Amino acid sequence: MSTDNPFQSPAQEEFTPSHAPKIQIMPFGIRKSAFKCTVLSPQELAENLRDETIKYCQDLGFQVVEEDAEYRIEGEFVKVDEGNRILRYLLSGLAGFSKLEVAGEIRGGEREARPFRFKQVKAIGAMGGDSKSLLKRSLYQIALKIGSEAGSIGKRIDPAQADRAVRYLGFLALVAVLVACLLGGISYLYGTVVTEPLNDNQYTEQIIWSVIVGVVAFTVAILSGIGLAPEDVLSSRTLLWLRSSSGVSTIFALRILLGAIGMALTGIILLRFTM
Repeated sequence: MSTDNPFQSPAQEEFTPSHAPKIQIMPFGIRKSAFKCTVLSPQELAENLRDETIKYCQDLGFQVVEEDAEYRIEGEFVKVDEGNRILRYLLSGLAGFSKLEVAGEIRGGEREARPFRFKQVKAIGAMGGDSKSLLKRSLYQIALKIGSEAGSIGKRIDPAQADRAVRYLGFLALVAVLVACLLGGISYLYGTVVTEPLNDNQYTEQIIWSVIVGVVAFTVAILSGIGLAPEDVLSSRTLLWLRSSSGVSTIFALRILLGAIGMALTGIILLRFTM
């Protein structure tokens, strides 16, 4: 236990390194037998993934170097398939998938090499989705996951951060349920407290509207809560899936995106009370 801070746990002391660890990110290889892509060359894919991984590792506090280092990331593309845009357009979500799969390992630290295997499948996009854009989005998402694994091994991610994120999300879910019940109930009273009795069809319509308002209110509360969450919650591994699937590269952009979606959904609630 630290003499400067007697309340600091051993886990917290372990998390706080005295220097920025060095990490070497090797060029990613590609299995030619599994390469089915015309929109990006093997070299472009490998360089893009390495560049995105470097950015995220630097964000985590690693010092990325070219020579041998304390930590090393190496891997290869085991599947690259741009899919078929026409099929994605005609059979959205059913065919024409864009697929990207990367496998490798992270060496260094006190543990043995940790293997990883990450896969991204894209099935939907505007007008079927541009294959190049879908593959680049998959590259970014895989780079985040690889960097997160390296951060965990290199103790650049606070082990208590995930616990705080889980507690925050649990509290947020409880608040969202209460908000949904409250607004759903208000919606029901708004539609049923009338001077003339309602028939069965009108009652059913009011119930449906109340359920819609409740669901939308729950969603808006969740999105707003996540958008206003502390920095350590949004940057935690618990919400890595949200960052990687949102298509944005910064926490600030993620807040803006969640806020915009929440405001758009709020319009449904306002529509209900102006009918």
